[in-house]
Amino acid sequence: PPTRRTPRPPRPIRSHSTRRLRATKPAPPDRRAPHYRSTTAVAASEPATHEDPQEISATATAPRPAEAAHPFDGAPIVHRYTRANALRDGTLVDVTETGREAGFKVPVAITAAVQDQCVRWTEEDARRKPRIHQDEDGRLWDVLWMGACRSREIARSGRHASTALFQVIVVPRPGHGRQRLRTLKLFIGPGDAGETVATIMLPDDS
Repeated sequence: PPTRRTPRPPRPIRSHSTRRLRATKPAPPDRRAPHYRSTTAVAASEPATHEDPQEISATATAPRPAEAAHPFDGAPIVHRYTRANALRDGTLVDVTETGREAGFKVPVAITAAVQDQCVRWTEEDARRKPRIHQDEDGRLWDVLWMGACRSREIARSGRHASTALFQVIVVPRPGHGRQRLRTLKLFIGPGDAGETVATIMLPDDS
């Protein structure tokens, strides 16, 4: 007998409204995008805070605590050793006049150690080393000229250095040595009244 075919169920009829809704449905977010972050992840990583508006207002208007005063503020000065005292006592030697000729535009002083080791030249020194023709004016000029050159190098470089080392050729007073390269230190800082002054000293002096 002939085989009967089972009839297929009828296809559902889709209305135009259903097609329109499916066409306007937004596309799911691309999870592979580098800036994608789900709402669930944001909610889990940022816990909700419930702050009292009155507490926020009190915190915003609370005065800042005053800084602790220094224990020596207002204390009387027991002793003060100024640059003027050092010049008067001989710890420093004022060489401003020669320093301006060498190129300094500020008052200049050298320490007593620099004066004794690099500038001073007595008659006894001249007799001990007759082949070396030197005097104190020339030795002082060498020290100030090299110090002024070093200060101009710092100014041209744009650095704000207050201390710099420089070298000068000096004939030592004791012994039989001749010319020797000595390292000195140039310090530029405030004076007694806040003015800029320069001091030339040994490298270990402060």
